[in-house]
Amino acid sequence: VFLHLMRDWSSKCDHVAASTYAPAVEKLKALLPNGGDVLLPGAGLGRLALMLSAEGYKVEANDASRLFLTFADYVMNRAPKSGMPLSPLAHVFSENWGHAQQYIDITVPSPLPENVLGASSAADGRSSLTLLPGDFVKTYEAGGPGHRKFDALVTSFFVDTPADVEQLYRVMDGLLGEGGVWVNVGPLNWRKEARLKLSWEEIVMIWESKGYEFLSQERVDVDYHLPRGEKMYTESYNCALTVAVKRRSDS
Repeated sequence: VFLHLMRDWSSKCDHVAASTYAPAVEKLKALLPNGGDVLLPGAGLGRLALMLSAEGYKVEANDASRLFLTFADYVMNRAPKSGMPLSPLAHVFSENWGHAQQYIDITVPSPLPENVLGASSAADGRSSLTLLPGDFVKTYEAGGPGHRKFDALVTSFFVDTPADVEQLYRVMDGLLGEGGVWVNVGPLNWRKEARLKLSWEEIVMIWESKGYEFLSQERVDVDYHLPRGEKMYTESYNCALTVAVKRRSDS
């Protein structure tokens, strides 16, 4: 959790919002400029969800980790404006040039959530943000408590997380009607439990077979936590940044 607090809510990792979250938000705004209902699975600590809400969207942010959403709720609604001091890497004894890299001091939240909302004039009453804990598939599959149609799905570092890829993509597809928008940013860092470890080209073929048209496919370089060069090792990716629209629904 400390690493994710640093990633989403500290000035040390402002590059994450700039290189990962902001491009996804801009892609969505280009296709849904007047707001809409957006589902964000794998929402983590809520920074991307709040950025979407700031642009006038009604955001439902889901995560399987109640711990993460509890921290997200605290940061966005209850954290002191003076911030909380943290040393998020004090327990990480690897890849340090010296103590300066291990004992980094940060203050969270930075920026303040109200400043994220205030950065845009779009949050004019149309927007809202709901945090919904629970396993994505069990919550949003047909017949699940969260199943309904959304105007858009936004996924960030999410499509490579399941053990059963076919099941996840089927549930995601069932949440969009014709004209629905899917914006994705992230790598394919498959977990060892994954039954299929697909290439991006194979994933595109699956979604095209479901009736989606990919309007753009770009590659973006992102640093997951610290910016590269800070420590001897940095978790960095060349990610897919893509936009697809559902052109037909399977009967």
